[in-house]
Amino acid sequence: MTDQRSLPQPAQNPAPSHASRNGGVKGWLLLAVAALGLAALMAVLLVAARTPGIAGVLAGRIAFADALVLHVNFSILVWCLALAAALWCWFSPSRTLAGALPLGLAGSGALLMLLTPLLSGPGNAITSNYVPVLQQDAYLLGLGLFATGAVTAALRFLWTGRYWHWPESHQQTLRLGLASVALTVVVAALILVLALVKLPMDLAPASFYEQLFWGSGHVLQIAYAQLMALAWLWLARLGGMRPAVSPAVIASWQALGVLPVAMALLVALSGSPQDSSYFRAFTWMMMASGYWLLPLIAVLMVQLVTTVNTERNGARLALGISMALCVAGAVLGSLIRDDSLLVPAHYHAATGAVTIALMGLTFRLLPKLGGHPPGRRWQTLQLGIYGSGVALMAAGLAWSGGHGLARKTPGEPLNEAALGGMAMMGLGGLAAIMGVLLFVMLMWLALGSRQTMVVRRFSVHRPPTGDNADGS
Repeated sequence: MTDQRSLPQPAQNPAPSHASRNGGVKGWLLLAVAALGLAALMAVLLVAARTPGIAGVLAGRIAFADALVLHVNFSILVWCLALAAALWCWFSPSRTLAGALPLGLAGSGALLMLLTPLLSGPGNAITSNYVPVLQQDAYLLGLGLFATGAVTAALRFLWTGRYWHWPESHQQTLRLGLASVALTVVVAALILVLALVKLPMDLAPASFYEQLFWGSGHVLQIAYAQLMALAWLWLARLGGMRPAVSPAVIASWQALGVLPVAMALLVALSGSPQDSSYFRAFTWMMMASGYWLLPLIAVLMVQLVTTVNTERNGARLALGISMALCVAGAVLGSLIRDDSLLVPAHYHAATGAVTIALMGLTFRLLPKLGGHPPGRRWQTLQLGIYGSGVALMAAGLAWSGGHGLARKTPGEPLNEAALGGMAMMGLGGLAAIMGVLLFVMLMWLALGSRQTMVVRRFSVHRPPTGDNADGS
């Protein structure tokens, strides 16, 4: 069983009810899981459009572009920020109207984003980096509502919590890490507003959205990296790995991670999104901030190899796969020389690292929310399928990109060298989609009122109920 002290408790007011404490967490968690499931369904079309022998029967590039916009925004933006908001609620005061409002805004915005292309037909997809959009008023309104809800949740966390004192325990470093994520999300919103004010409205749509989201999109990548690092630290504790350094050292390292965010805000205040120096500054800033993860990867890798595995709860597996994908993403990113499929290869490995870390952490939080976590075999199966699928997909994309295949061009003729890579991508993409859908199914069963016999069969034990369930 995991040490109860390794799992921080939800924030509590005097004698709050269970629903009051955890309602906001559950709401954000359900939004995050639903977004990831919808992104997987969109990915079916994307993988098929790139897989030899299947691409020719699809409707065409417009359907591909619309699916790409929905897939990227739901699999990264909505999934990561909604799960971050769930963790903010975990440490926040009990649910109030001020706490429910951000969730209502974000949920309605995400629903509007989904329904717009389904009800209005294909839109004018703008595949801008980091935050692609459909140039439809309803879709843009939905995107704005979701962003407002997420930023409001971050501001509420920063306003209601006392997380900025120097940590004296490793639990407090987790809270400080969440505060860093919240601050980074707020700064990303400020940079977006600054870009919107400075950009002329008569730009071509493709140029406008690319420049609009360039700065804030880069800062959001830092927020995702901070969230992943937080999940790593949490998973290490849940996996029975004792911290190799003191809380003060971890807090100092977390403080260094905020420095690029402050630099990004200075660049946004002093520069224009139309300047080439603005583009270069954010690119170099994000590249430099990537080195921030290296010390943590080195420490945790050594601990993962040398620590005797006494905690068979999926935490160590999620941690190991996530760090391996992160390293692979960094290596692939260093090989990028043009706008080829090496770019999505790097991006999918990096975002896959974030996603699998959050998946592993989510499983561990279920008992505190009254859920029934799946057994170790189910967790191992799900994490293994998803992790191997992302790795195979990234390898296939990298191979084809290295042989000259450009990205965002479904139906492009394939040379013999790229053909094998795209088949590998299709197989890996299918496995990753199956892994996501299995995760969604397990979460639905875990948070539902009953479990099927097939899930019980692979459960190690029925977890304890009530507030003292420790999730091991």
